[in-house]
Amino acid sequence: KVGVLLSLMRDRMIDERRFAVAQADADIALARNEQLMIAIGIQRRAIDSYGAWVSTGLKLRALRDLLALAEERQTAFRRQTERGEKPAILLTENEQIILNRRTLVVEAEQELLVAANRLSLFLRDEAGAPRVPTLTDLPGGLPQAAPLPPDLAALAAERPDLRMIDIRMQQARDRLALNRNAALPRLDLVLETSRDFGDIGPGGPSRSGTEPKVALQFSVPLQQRSARGQQAATAAEIDAQELRRRQLEEQIAVELETIRSQLATTRRLVDLARAEQERAAQVAQAERRRFELGASDLLRVQQREEAE
Repeated sequence: KVGVLLSLMRDRMIDERRFAVAQADADIALARNEQLMIAIGIQRRAIDSYGAWVSTGLKLRALRDLLALAEERQTAFRRQTERGEKPAILLTENEQIILNRRTLVVEAEQELLVAANRLSLFLRDEAGAPRVPTLTDLPGGLPQAAPLPPDLAALAAERPDLRMIDIRMQQARDRLALNRNAALPRLDLVLETSRDFGDIGPGGPSRSGTEPKVALQFSVPLQQRSARGQQAATAAEIDAQELRRRQLEEQIAVELETIRSQLATTRRLVDLARAEQERAAQVAQAERRRFELGASDLLRVQQREEAE
């Protein structure tokens, strides 16, 4: 006997086996997006750690330059004091400046060590072990920020958290389809053909040659309360997921527009800070010249240098 059963109503579009396969595929997609979110979070922490290490290292360089200026000045003061050209109190005043700047250097070195240790969690050597960066690894500055793409909506659509909501919504829709399928009556079309082989038994032949059979099987489920309750619960879950997605889309749009605005503002502030630093360098140089000519004092020189 060979037969085929075709579901015409219940189990025609979905059944338990196809639902289980779809759910398994969705679970795999969810796991991949969760993995991507974890990777993005690690990258974000690595970027923050790298930025903190670079900025702390540049700060240490600037403080060491300040200390070197004061130490060079102390050498010149010592020669001038020995020749009687400068009062001895200048040595004491400059020594105080040197001690203050050495303190700042030591504090910055401690900050740099802490930042380097944090960065070592994300920086690895060839063997995969954490590597603590040194000052020789320090670049001349932070890399330029990449421009945002003009289409922020397309950028937001690539977010894994939005994808995860879409996957969960599809899972809920499949579950709703399965619940609705369970409430349908069963109407099956059965096609069979049969033929006897071998010797005829004592009762005589039961069939004559090849016998085809066509049948329709119909049944109606009587208990519908559970199915209707499951459909209502699944439909409510879909509505909640749609609302959650809409809220997340709006939140992402606001965040991206805020980033765009902050990026433009920060670039302007950087340009202003560079211009201010150039002016401060000119003022500090002029103040040192005035001090050499006796028209200024050491305190003003110190303030100008630190401002620079």
